[in-house]
Amino acid sequence: MLRAWDLQEPVEVRPVTAGTNNTSYFIGDDFVLRIHRNKGFLDYEHAVLRALRGLSFAVPVPVPTVDGQSVVEGELDGQVVLASLARRIPGEHPQRGNVVQAEVCGRAYAELDRALAELDPAVLPPRAEWDRNLERVHPRVSSLPEVIARLPDARRQQVASVLLRVGNGRSCRGRSSTGVAA
Repeated sequence: MLRAWDLQEPVEVRPVTAGTNNTSYFIGDDFVLRIHRNKGFLDYEHAVLRALRGLSFAVPVPVPTVDGQSVVEGELDGQVVLASLARRIPGEHPQRGNVVQAEVCGRAYAELDRALAELDPAVLPPRAEWDRNLERVHPRVSSLPEVIARLPDARRQQVASVLLRVGNGRSCRGRSSTGVAA
């Protein structure tokens, strides 16, 4: 996949230790390769990131490939994946409890919030609409009832209640192991 960006080899590739929805790798000291697990909104996400370039802090703007694409399809560990590359942004995660860092993060969040509110939807690609089916949000969730069934009883009832409110309870109805009333 790295050939798509014409990166000079050999290049050191090492995993990033933090991440929730995606897997990322440091590519040398200059880039981050992101393997996208949530594939449905990449064009929209990348357009928003490009539109946010004017902030007082850096955002991970996708680096175009040699042929001008922002996403590459490739194989990783036997699976077909989508990947994008961005310049590495120097910095550290804020320390929990550090009031000075919390204030700086709050100011950055406020700036980001204002910038997002001012984005003109006409300059962004059409945004895919979520069909409200939580079983199709993440590839690691193939069966929502099975995930819920593994939760402790108290949590199972809480999750079932939330799912019913967001309209996804129908995919869990009739299965006593989920704790969702039929």
